[in-house]
Amino acid sequence: MTLASYTPGSMPRLQPGDGPAPLPPEARRRRTVLLVLGGLCLVASLVLLQDLFDAGDRRRALAALDTTAAGAPGAGSLAEALRLRNGGAPAPCTAEVVSAVRGITRVTCAVAGGPEPLRFLWDDLRRDALRPEDEATRRRLAP
Repeated sequence: MTLASYTPGSMPRLQPGDGPAPLPPEARRRRTVLLVLGGLCLVASLVLLQDLFDAGDRRRALAALDTTAAGAPGAGSLAEALRLRNGGAPAPCTAEVVSAVRGITRVTCAVAGGPEPLRFLWDDLRRDALRPEDEATRRRLAP
């Protein structure tokens, strides 16, 4: 049949059993194994990709310590203020992604003389300054 001779209803109708032959059990098993392996590779690559995005978010949040003003006029950056409060040594800070979808990262800095670490939030979507996460951090940073 050619395209020129086609008229609606002129194609032969499929009958039950006219489809492809069923796969033998070994071929079905092979296909299932390949599908499962492909799915595992997909999941592993998505986890790796998300980890790379999270690492970039953590790096930018920690770098924001150097660019965020400490709050008091002439106080310099937040990293400098934390260093002064820590006796001249750099304050050990860590970052963890709170929400990858919203781009929120928590930065926690341990400073000598305080019962609890200072906690800040970094919004990677707005790229604004680090903001104190809680009232205790806000009070401890006040001049």
